Amino acid sequence: MLITNIYSSNSRYFNDSSRHFEMDDPFTENLDVVAVNKYMGWYHPWPVDPSEAVWDVTPDKPLIISEFGGEALYGQHGDADVTSSWSEEYQARLYRDNLEMFRHIPNLAGVSPWILFDFRSPYRFHPLNQEGWNRKGLVSDQGYRKQAWYIMHEYYMQLKTNKSREGK
Repeated sequence: MLITNIYSSNSRYFNDSSRHFEMDDPFTENLDVVAVNKYMGWYHPWPVDPSEAVWDVTPDKPLIISEFGGEALYGQHGDADVTSSWSEEYQARLYRDNLEMFRHIPNLAGVSPWILFDFRSPYRFHPLNQEGWNRKGLVSDQGYRKQAWYIMHEYYMQLKTNKSREGK
């Protein structure tokens, strides 16, 4: 069994096709599971509405979204529609949008937000919001839960409830 990670640069959005996200990497034929890091809505705008995103990424294999998310400074509030606000509201919306997109990936086997806690990162230079910290955590460096934490908690609790109902 060979399991590896295929990074997000290998999955691309195609505006001129009926499939929005595709992966053109012959190596995936040798894999049992494929994992993709995709920061939709953070490093670049959404190419389509999250509910309309169609993925055709290794449809015959389990797909894991191994990283997704965006940054927010705990306690910073602002417009949920403004990426550059670094607000908890924007991060929460970003998570809701990604979870909506995930609902439409038929071979999705799992998701993992990046990351649970904000952490020190010397190459984070934003003078107001980072100051040497990666702020993509669902929990602040002081241990406070951001709004997105509650969204992911609800998501995982719903998965657990659904599995219990299915007897798994």
